[in-house]
Formats: sequence, C-alpha cells, structure tokens
Amino acid sequence: MNALHGASEAQDVLKSLVHLVRADAANLLRADETTDRIRYVARHDVGAGRFLTSAPYTYLREIMGASLHVARPGSIWCLSEVIAADDRAHSDGLGSQTDRPAISEALILTLATGKSRADFLEIQFCSEPLQHNLDLLRVLSGTLVTCWQRRTPLTVKKWLVRSQVNPVGKQSQTSEVVLLDANNPAGLSRAEFRVCSMLNQGMTVKVIAATLALSESTIRCHLSSIFSKTGATCQVELLGLMNAAHVAIAPGKTSACTT
Repeated sequence: MNALHGASEAQDVLKSLVHLVRADAANLLRADETTDRIRYVARHDVGAGRFLTSAPYTYLREIMGASLHVARPGSIWCLSEVIAADDRAHSDGLGSQTDRPAISEALILTLATGKSRADFLEIQFCSEPLQHNLDLLRVLSGTLVTCWQRRTPLTVKKWLVRSQVNPVGKQSQTSEVVLLDANNPAGLSRAEFRVCSMLNQGMTVKVIAATLALSESTIRCHLSSIFSKTGATCQVELLGLMNAAHVAIAPGKTSACTT
C-alpha cells in the first residue's frame, strides 16, 4: 500500500515479497489487449546482483493463454499445472529454450482485468517451492488484489513512464542490430565498448578496473553511460543484449543499477 500511494518503490515491495516466500524473482506486469503487448511495471530478481544471471523473462503468456484478459482478479495460475495439462509442453519443457531461464515453478496472480488491459503479479521459483510458501502466497492474494484496486490513480502509468521498459514478447519498433557490432550501433565510446567486451568475457567491475588501471568508480560511470545508450537497466540485461543475436537499441534511457 505504501508503494501504491507513492511512499515507497515498487521494486522494494517486490523484494520483500520475494524474500517472504523464498522465491527468486517477481514481476509486476501489464498486458495491453489493444496492442498485444506485455510490459514490466516493476521487477525484482534476487540474482540481479550476481554475475551472469539470466535476463528477465515472463511466463505470463504460456501460463495464461487465452485467459489473459478474462481471468478473475484474485485467481492464481501455475506453470506446473500448464505443463501437466499439456503433454507437448511437458515433453518440450517450457524452460528448455535458450531465451528462457530454467525454473521449477511460476505463479501468476491476477490483480485486475479491464476492457483493454490486465495487471498481474508473477512469482518465479528456481527450485521446487515449499508448500507452506505457496500457501502463504494464496493467503496474501486477496490482500494484494485489494491493495491494487485501491491504488492512487495513475500510479502504474507513472511507474511505466519512469521505468521506460521495452514491451515483453514483441519486437521493438526501433531497428534491430548486434550490440557489439563493429559499426557500434549504440554509439559507445572506445572506453565503453572496451568495458562491454570485457564484461562479456566474464570479468567483474573490480577485475576490469585493475586490468585497465582505473578506479572502480570510473568503470561504474562508464556502465551508467552504457546503460543509458543501450536501454539496459543493469549488468544482467546488458549481458543479455550482448549475447542476443539481435537487439533493439533504446536511446535516452537512464538507469541507477550499476552493481
């Protein structure tokens, strides 16, 4: 309720929720039926501070399917139930593709549905969740939905504008390029390009600073500029962009995530 009335950040709330139920990630998502887009309103990943963590991914479409815009607020949908009900999905493995992180369970809580959009909370578990943690989520679901419905008007729109997160599951309207291409499509400086290359080789900020005989604060300043030019919000997303076949450059985006 503090976050929904502007007293705290949504990411902090998600962090607390993830810690409470011993999960690994949480996404606040908005699905727009008119444009068929899914956008991250906010997210928290406990692995975001670790090196080489998988880029953010949502299982919302796989789990909800045709019920995406008609689900009852307060209803909970589980990835494991989708897999069990679909023999093909069970044999393929929804987490087997390279663009999807391997997880044990994902739960979707429907927060609200309307004429053109729907809001969801997604909780992801990398390992098999304990039953009492799943039960706790179900107990909390009613309170979460009620808080969401009583939020201050325009709260979500403000979060979306602030985050400037690209749509999920849809290509950006900007041109698709290779981030570390010799043509330097993101307009990185020579120093920034070198930092990106060294990150992609598995080096940490500390190692990069020592290798280049620079301070760690200087490397973090380079990273902040890189995030702004590429649209990444942290090292995890930057690594995902560098290792994707093609990415969409989103200029003008800033970030405070430089760990």
